Amino acid sequence: MAVITSKVNYLLALGELIQHKRKSIIIPVFLADSIKLPTFERLLEGVDVYKFRTNGEELVVPLSVVKYSHIADEIFNYVKAVVEGDSLPDDLEINLKNRFEKFGLDAADYSVIAALIGKLKEFKDKGKDSIWTYILKNIYKPIFLSERKFDYLIGNPPWISYRYMSSDYQKFVKDQIINSYKLLPSKKVELMTHMEFGALFFARAADLYLKKNGKIGFVMPRGIFTADQHDNFRTGAFNPLIKLEKIFDLDKVKPLFNTSSCVVFGKKGKKTKYPINGKEFSGTLKSKNASFQEAEKSLTIVEKKLYLNKIGARSFIFDRKIEIPPSGGYYKKLFKQGATLVPRNFWFVEIQKHPRLGINPQKPYVKTSEVIIKYAKPPYRDIIFEGNIEREYLYATLRGSEVVPFSHLPFLMVVLPLHKNKNRYEILHKEDVKLSDPSLHRWLSKAESEWDRLRGEKAERVSAIEWLNYRNKITNQTPSKRFKVLYLTSGTHLASCLVNLETELKTSIDDTEIQMNGYVADTKTYYYETENKKEAQYLVAVLNSEIVDDLIKGMQSRGLWGPRDIHKKVLELPIPKFNPKNPIHRELSEIAKRCKTKADKILPLLAEKYNSIGLIRKKIKNELKDETDRLSELVLILLSEQSPKGILDY
Repeated sequence: MAVITSKVNYLLALGELIQHKRKSIIIPVFLADSIKLPTFERLLEGVDVYKFRTNGEELVVPLSVVKYSHIADEIFNYVKAVVEGDSLPDDLEINLKNRFEKFGLDAADYSVIAALIGKLKEFKDKGKDSIWTYILKNIYKPIFLSERKFDYLIGNPPWISYRYMSSDYQKFVKDQIINSYKLLPSKKVELMTHMEFGALFFARAADLYLKKNGKIGFVMPRGIFTADQHDNFRTGAFNPLIKLEKIFDLDKVKPLFNTSSCVVFGKKGKKTKYPINGKEFSGTLKSKNASFQEAEKSLTIVEKKLYLNKIGARSFIFDRKIEIPPSGGYYKKLFKQGATLVPRNFWFVEIQKHPRLGINPQKPYVKTSEVIIKYAKPPYRDIIFEGNIEREYLYATLRGSEVVPFSHLPFLMVVLPLHKNKNRYEILHKEDVKLSDPSLHRWLSKAESEWDRLRGEKAERVSAIEWLNYRNKITNQTPSKRFKVLYLTSGTHLASCLVNLETELKTSIDDTEIQMNGYVADTKTYYYETENKKEAQYLVAVLNSEIVDDLIKGMQSRGLWGPRDIHKKVLELPIPKFNPKNPIHRELSEIAKRCKTKADKILPLLAEKYNSIGLIRKKIKNELKDETDRLSELVLILLSEQSPKGILDY
């Protein structure tokens, strides 16, 4: 469809120039894979050929044909006519030689073309589609074009992550990304699943089709600003050598694409040097496909300088230069991501009250949480677990959507097959509780059964119970530590809170109080465990400061609703170890204590009034403005003290 549309636009653009033209017109718009070209090979007969596979067969074309566009077009037109005929000529090779003698092809070339015609005729006779003569005519055009090279290359390449490609194409793409174009170091191969095809398209297209000193301009996903997998792209450490000269940031243009975008301009054969020129476009278009004139009236354009910043192991493009020491902070390796408590329908529950018998606080009747069912995705939407469960298997947790600055919404309850020792958790499997606890055994048996049914072959690699403890994310948590500092794995703005395991792990249903057996951090939060309450408050203060939230903005990827991924990016900031003798540390801890008291007081009222967690977080920050302004002042001093140059230029 894109090719047909482009051809029509090309004809319309020619307008009167072709009104009285009698000769046929060749429209230079082709349908081909410009990244994965047919494979070059030299046959035993000494003829150079290109090969590609389709319908489980290999189609072979001589280099001497595809190297020149006019030869290829004429020969492929003949091939099409012969294949669509009733039968092949008996003297096909002689026929080919007589017809195309003017091109000076060798006898071996005619033999290869004859074999190609035979293969295509076989496709047709077997009822396979006859589109391959058309595809052949197009698929070799990139070879012809790559021989010529161009001054300018403009495009909007496909945006697709590596993990969504077919397995055959993945092999080719992985080799190109790591070995040919060095877009991802082999030591970071774990990032390959997130690798964006647009980056490879940029590098390979420039390599194949662009002259030295030629210029390229491609529409790209904005992930090249921040995503870890695109570090080599933005630093210019990839092949071929391309100087990134200018970037248009389209993040604030709505509506546009489903993914935040930008336009990257480069020059082949030069080295990237920062800062580079940038333009930030912002505004609301009347429609996605607004004309240039309409868009021009709706958009504001601001000229900016873009800098390459490095914080710890990460780099990112930002419109400010931020000086941060490379080592990260003291807590960089101490915060951990919570456990994968999924599928959520299996584990997240609510206590059900019996109309006559009420609630047994030691073994309450529980059922899959209504909140979880509401937001569950297929195929889990209709799966419901219920039954009596011993209190010792009921734990508290918080997803990211319950965390607000300095506080949190009520705990969610989860059924977890854990045996709690003082300093560690042990995972229980259904066989472990078959005799001792039939209720939990039935629950786990159903979980494994549903998991096997829905996951299919993937379930053979890891069971539902093993998935709960994926990468030991439950057994790494310590039951005995009294305080957990949490922050969001993703969100427009960073938010952090403190969980006090001494006083908070209770829930009430009517007049019945249920004491949960512990707290297990969920995968949507990062956590730090400590016995020092003042240290925990200090960290919550730092993580909720606007200066920290602002500093990580350049590192965050963008989604439809703005900045999103946080993960360990915030820990690249030089947050020092808590020191009770440091007056700034003590003041931060005291401010966090006051903020928690205020936030705890207003949160129930806000939760009753608003459904949006984003709006609730905003309202809390507004209420705490005086305190958070002071926090930012103190945290800026705190971070500046850790850097030889300071970050005051920020």
